[in-house]
Amino acid sequence: MVGVVLQSPLNPTDDVSWSYTYAHGQFKPHKTRKGTFMGIQLSVSPQSIELKLAPFPSNRILHNDDPSEFVLVTLEKIFRFEGHPGHVGTDYLKRFFASGVTLNGKRYRFYGHSNSQLRGRSCFFRRGNTDKELDERIYKLGSFEKIMNVAKRAKRIGLLFSGAEIDYDLDPRYVKDIPDIISNGEMFSDGCGLIAKRLAAQLSRKKGIIIRGKNYVPTVYQIRYRSYKGVLMVHPDLDKTKDHFVHFRDSMKKFTTTIDKTLSVVAYSEPYSFGRLNSDIVVLLSALGVSTEQLVERQAEYFKWISDASEDVTSAANLLSAMGKHELVERLYLDGIEDREVRKGIAASQNKEIKDFKKEETGKDRVRMLIPQSRLLFGVCDPYKVLRPGEVHVRITTRTGATTLKAVDVMVIRNPCLHPGDLLKLRATDHPQLSHLVDCVVFSSVGKRPAPSMSSGGDLDGDKFMVCWDEKIVPKKIAESYDYPAPKERISGKITRTDLANHFASYNAISLGRISTLHRKWAIAKGAMSPECQELNALHSQCVDGAGIKIPDRLQTPPEGTEPFVLDVLAEKAKEFAAQFTAIQEAQGDSDIYSQDAEDVHDRLIRLLKSDDPSMAMSEFDLVQLVLRKCRQSGLDVHRYLPYINWNALSAQEKYVLGSYFVLNPEIHSQMWNSLLQSNIVRPQDLTARGLNRPLRLQRLYSSEMQGRANFFEYFKYATQDFVRKVVLVRMDNRFSIGIFIRGKYEWDADPLVGGQVAVCSFQPTASQVLATYRTATVDYRLHASDNRFQLYNKNLANTFIFINRPPPRSDADLTISIALQQINANVQRQIGRINREHVTAVEIHVVSPRDREAHQLFDLRFSHVPTEELMRRFAYEKVPWLQNSLRTIDWEAQEPHVREIMRFTTLEQFKAGLHDLTLEAIGDVLNVAITYHSNDHASIAFEHVLQLADPPMADIAAWLDQLPALAHLILKNRLEPGSQLLPPPFSRILMTILQCIIRSANEFGIMALVALEKLKDSICLLDFAHYAELLWLAAHSVRYFHLCQEILMVLSDCREEVSSRSPSATYAHHHALAVVSNRAQEANAECRCDPNGRPAKQKQAPLHVKIFPVDGESRAVKVHVRVDSPSPVRLGSHVRLRAEMVAQNDTQSVRQFTMDGIVNQSSKGELRVDLLHTPPPELTQMQWLMYHAGITTTSRAMLDAIIKLDRERRDVCRLFGIITGEDRLTTQYEERILANVVDIDLSRFNDSQQAAILSASNPLSLIWGPPGTGKTTVVVALLSLLVKNLADEEKILMTASTHNAVDNVLERFIELGILDDSEILRVATDVSKVNKKLQKYTIDAQIGGSTLDNPRLIKQAEKRAKDAVIVFTTCTGAGLGVLRKIDFGLVIIDEASQVTEPDSLIPLVKGCKQAVLVGDHVQLRPTVQPFGKALQFDVSLMERLYTSDTAQTSGISRIMLNVQYRFPLALARFPSTEFYNGELQTGTVWTPAHDERMRSQFPWPVDANRHLRTNVFVPCAAEEDMCRSSKSNQGQVSLVAHIVKLLQESTFPPENIELQPPSIAVITPYTRQLKELKQKLPPSVTISTIDGFQGRESDIIVYTTVRCNEMRDIGFLDDARRLNVAWTRARLGRIIVGHRSTLTENSPLWGRALDDCEEVIIDLPAEEHGH
Repeated sequence: MVGVVLQSPLNPTDDVSWSYTYAHGQFKPHKTRKGTFMGIQLSVSPQSIELKLAPFPSNRILHNDDPSEFVLVTLEKIFRFEGHPGHVGTDYLKRFFASGVTLNGKRYRFYGHSNSQLRGRSCFFRRGNTDKELDERIYKLGSFEKIMNVAKRAKRIGLLFSGAEIDYDLDPRYVKDIPDIISNGEMFSDGCGLIAKRLAAQLSRKKGIIIRGKNYVPTVYQIRYRSYKGVLMVHPDLDKTKDHFVHFRDSMKKFTTTIDKTLSVVAYSEPYSFGRLNSDIVVLLSALGVSTEQLVERQAEYFKWISDASEDVTSAANLLSAMGKHELVERLYLDGIEDREVRKGIAASQNKEIKDFKKEETGKDRVRMLIPQSRLLFGVCDPYKVLRPGEVHVRITTRTGATTLKAVDVMVIRNPCLHPGDLLKLRATDHPQLSHLVDCVVFSSVGKRPAPSMSSGGDLDGDKFMVCWDEKIVPKKIAESYDYPAPKERISGKITRTDLANHFASYNAISLGRISTLHRKWAIAKGAMSPECQELNALHSQCVDGAGIKIPDRLQTPPEGTEPFVLDVLAEKAKEFAAQFTAIQEAQGDSDIYSQDAEDVHDRLIRLLKSDDPSMAMSEFDLVQLVLRKCRQSGLDVHRYLPYINWNALSAQEKYVLGSYFVLNPEIHSQMWNSLLQSNIVRPQDLTARGLNRPLRLQRLYSSEMQGRANFFEYFKYATQDFVRKVVLVRMDNRFSIGIFIRGKYEWDADPLVGGQVAVCSFQPTASQVLATYRTATVDYRLHASDNRFQLYNKNLANTFIFINRPPPRSDADLTISIALQQINANVQRQIGRINREHVTAVEIHVVSPRDREAHQLFDLRFSHVPTEELMRRFAYEKVPWLQNSLRTIDWEAQEPHVREIMRFTTLEQFKAGLHDLTLEAIGDVLNVAITYHSNDHASIAFEHVLQLADPPMADIAAWLDQLPALAHLILKNRLEPGSQLLPPPFSRILMTILQCIIRSANEFGIMALVALEKLKDSICLLDFAHYAELLWLAAHSVRYFHLCQEILMVLSDCREEVSSRSPSATYAHHHALAVVSNRAQEANAECRCDPNGRPAKQKQAPLHVKIFPVDGESRAVKVHVRVDSPSPVRLGSHVRLRAEMVAQNDTQSVRQFTMDGIVNQSSKGELRVDLLHTPPPELTQMQWLMYHAGITTTSRAMLDAIIKLDRERRDVCRLFGIITGEDRLTTQYEERILANVVDIDLSRFNDSQQAAILSASNPLSLIWGPPGTGKTTVVVALLSLLVKNLADEEKILMTASTHNAVDNVLERFIELGILDDSEILRVATDVSKVNKKLQKYTIDAQIGGSTLDNPRLIKQAEKRAKDAVIVFTTCTGAGLGVLRKIDFGLVIIDEASQVTEPDSLIPLVKGCKQAVLVGDHVQLRPTVQPFGKALQFDVSLMERLYTSDTAQTSGISRIMLNVQYRFPLALARFPSTEFYNGELQTGTVWTPAHDERMRSQFPWPVDANRHLRTNVFVPCAAEEDMCRSSKSNQGQVSLVAHIVKLLQESTFPPENIELQPPSIAVITPYTRQLKELKQKLPPSVTISTIDGFQGRESDIIVYTTVRCNEMRDIGFLDDARRLNVAWTRARLGRIIVGHRSTLTENSPLWGRALDDCEEVIIDLPAEEHGH
């Protein structure tokens, strides 16, 4: 319908409202007779706004509302005002969407869109006066308000707008949620549910799905139902149970709703959906070794397919089927290709194909070739887990019915695809359990990774995969797959309708388009496997929801390709074909090209019958009827076409029907059922021995008994040219016959290569044993076939294997044969002797019908498939040699004359003497050249000369030291007085530089660096603490051999002994600084171990290959280019080690590989800025580098900074300085906080110890000891509430904890109180993904709309937001990072304070703290530190030290123990209270009959006299632990635990208590190896963790597998009382210990007491579960 222009043109800056009137009657929304709703559509472009009526898509929103209240708004895809920047168009749309549009006085506002509408740039407006009104409507339909990411919320709402017919009312009673298939932490069923076959059939009838005139029941439906999205695959097991018709996986549920029970079908599996090679796939195939010639050949076949469709039924049927025109295919077969309407439809399809050679939007060339041996299929999972990793099940509809691909390699790929690893090469196999799944691809549900995710990050919620089995297309090379990461979600504090509208308005695909264009250019220049293409693929995968993405500069300038690229070649061929085809069409006009002449009809029937394509949309029976009809019309003999018919595709009933039509002689009968079984040459037992009695479905084409031996070559020519697969049987006499299996069509009277395509088998009826041997022709074999000769030979005629010929007319034989029997088998030759020109007594030719695909596959089992030849690794690098600078390679002519004269032709003695004649400036030139060209002898002599000067130039000396740190040792040699340890002036002015250089040279000089530092002991004592701490930091990160580093740290510490003992605070600062850097040094060694020469050893994770470039003006800063797709832990704050990949070619003596340490101080996509701790070599940019990760420095640096700050600023930064350091702790007086608003807190709901803990907030420092279950978090939240209500003006609270999880626990409980506005609460985290999703709206990123790491322009907003907050929640380390670095807090609370090191606690405490509360349990696990740190008591927390130390007289400290626990009953509390809590831990919970009911299961809990369950048990297990491993496991205990869990999960609730929730179960173990074994055996519903990882968590039932069982009675770290305490205090209702009593107790009194407290229960493992 013609529309009306409402406005033209649009004003890009001045338009602020959009109100229009139009003739309403002309554009009245209405429903058509066919049921399509015609609604108002607004087409918005920069030129105009046009209104018209247009069909509305069907979706659930419109189905449940009045569609006349909607307006469909469509935007021009690239909405840009000419002459204006791109953002002007976006700003215009934002104003338009925010304002809405008024039509004839009715206001329409932005409502929503589907995901496809987002990409297509259309959305719905709905009539409404306010956004609130529309929000209420949309949020009634689902729990969208809980989704705090704008793009994700829009996507979830978009599910309601997805185009789908409302097909079925599905009662929720008949659906069920089931868990996903998860293995090794990977989900294999993502988005794939199950549907009963009968419901699938009902849906098919409801939708009227008809293919080939028959009802077709899809086996896969893509659906939308309530909050579920994904696909449903037919699952016959649901028909057996009849309880539920649909099983939805957990992954299919995207939100929560109870409204609307309509099941909408978006799409479904269909037959004959051919796959296409597009430009992306062609680029990848080219990278994997598929030649341009092969692709051109396939394209030519595709072009022929299009051309032949004009007159060939098969080609026409295939083309129409590929385009989904199944009704037209049916008409093609019923009315014939001569029908005018059929021809019009074919022509339209041909023209559409040719038109699509170019993109409609841009007119650019593209590849879109159909591949007959392929399908585009929905992917589903294997619910039975019968497929092995790397296998798929593919069963497709063909003319012969459903056919399964068997024992064939298939290519599987999903679009879009940019990485060669997206192209998967999998093995198609047949499994009867999966045979009901047709026209889909079934992926394995086991293995390391789900195959769909390996192809462009696909899943199973509706993704389609191209499956191709064309051996010319399936590549011989495969590439390692890319591990596609899940996209990061940015959480917003609050999401409004304006935010959703702005998301739609701002969406653009520019970044995606730019990345795709660059990828294509790099692929042309270097191939799709090049690092640049792989990086762009990674960026492409991250560019989701229309978001922009920064592309590294180095990827934006691809070089030009030199050779014609495959896409250009294919595009040129496409242009030529399009021109030729168009010209032919124009020449033919509308003429009738179909002749009814009998000979022409015969030719067409032969072409039709010879078709080997299974896709034709007609059954074989219908095809036979078509042949009969045409033969009757044209007077042709139907019997001549019988050999072409695939009798095996006919049912028995159809064969009998045709048998009544034909006069069935034995010949036709054998053709119909199995011609080999009717052979006169071979016996049934011969066939059985060779597997030929199976349904090979061969049909006899020729028999010498019927057609005569003289006609053999005529029929063989017939078989060679018309049939791909045939068998020639030849008999010489009763003793010997042969079968020749031939695959392929070959040119007559030629000698083509047939290697691998011909196999020979012998038959010996009189032999005592049957030799079922096939001899396959090797690669150099050729076959000559002509009118008088059949000859199979190897390379040349002299090496003939089989020779059959027609002898001269004078001979009494029609055919003779010669065979080189030794080629078959030596035994055959011995038994038969010689066959040379023997008479042929009988010969037969049997063929496979061209369309019998299954028979082809069975036939092909006699030939081997082509194996994969190469796996292309993602990170493959070629080593590039480089030359080290030396005086031999220097260009002397480019040097200053004085440098050339003194260095080029002189000896070192002459050089030394000549220095006296040079100025200081000239000596500087000499030194610079000597250092640049690694002439250390010249450099040392010149440097010593400078040192002897009366007034040495200190600035120059410092600069030279910076270039060559080893020169520092010469200063000690030349200027340090004998016996002195004090550096004299003027060198004392650069003391710090000299000390740094000595440390930097330690990797090269080893113990000499120690000696040098000891010589400067008195000078080191003169350093202030901050400089000393920096030396420690430098040593920990630059001295790579750990033992040397350890010694240097200790030497530096010894040198400072006099200073560190001057006061308690000095002792404190020195001790903790040494502990921090020592621990960090050992962390670096654990991450990246180095040998005594400082070379990194081989790591578990391979280092990254990187390129390094200097930063202008900064000698120790470099830019490191890192591949975007590198799986690297390196990030901001990382300690990295950079090693040259190769030794210089001309370095024949030292064989030295440069290695440098550095700290990453900036990080962006593909590029790092690293501050080096060593001097980079002058050849830096020539060299290839390896980057090793040596851990994260962020926490250690924040700790060290806190120690330095506390030492320097003392009470100014922390009022608790004296308490912490012991400085004047007895004389310092502290003021208590007056708590004026205590009455606002209802203390009556707390026990006495909790009340005391809350009121201790008045003390400057409150230490609260909170054993498990005593309500620590409850107390902390109450404390916060009390402190907030007593804050002075401008006072702020910093709430910290050891982990993000602990912080979030407090935050979640605190916001429930509602005593502060959201704007006064702030959650700070450098990595927002570690924050609980429900709380991410409180983060800075959510508050300011982005990350300061990604967008530095947001830093000021972030700082202001942090300053405005009343209370900030973060980890202890986070308090010293980012926006909090410069903000002070008077009140600090540290939860889980016993789990952080003391320096970690200092980070929040040195931020102006006047009062602090530390909460924790110091008798549970300490912080995890390195052994060196533990030796320095680095694992002792500030909480533990202060709570347990003798500081009773220190004022300002309050100590409270929470002494009532509510987690577990008395039976579980008895031992830990006595053993760990001095018997003071009371129990506040009582075991009741309700507990008994809930705990009842098949597990044999003991029962006491009152019939109560006793749930503190020990289960003995004598299975020995696995030996010789760093981490332990015990398979016997794994099996026993699995059985115990099974018993626990078999509840025995009484019927009346069926609503009881079964108890949660957690299995814990001390060893990570046991953890891995348990994950393989236990169901996903069971939590599995190490003991250390489960600290702070709890479960109803804890099963503790102790692992250890050995003759030595060694239990290792199980004897740690703290770890035992954690394990014993996790259970709420029941605790089961599994172990070997003697091993645990013989050498451990602690374990003896622990097990004595348990009741022993014997569990016998069923025989069938042993070893499983």
